[in-house]
Amino acid sequence: MTRLDSVEKFVEVMKRTREDAESALKKAAEDMKKYYDRKQGKTLQYALGEKVWLDTSNIQTGRPAKKLDHK
Repeated sequence: MTRLDSVEKFVEVMKRTREDAESALKKAAEDMKKYYDRKQGKTLQYALGEKVWLDTSNIQTGRPAKKLDHK
């Protein structure tokens, strides 16, 4: 076996290893998506003009206190 043959063999092994790893990652991502989606419920659909409740606990208004904010 010449030096070139051993390099070509190494490159082939590395290509095959990379392809195997890539396919394993794709399968893992598909499995994770399947099990995540299984736990999720349907999202609510709102029509334009429909009234909804708004949670303002994470909205920053720039006011020093909530009671000083616009009503």
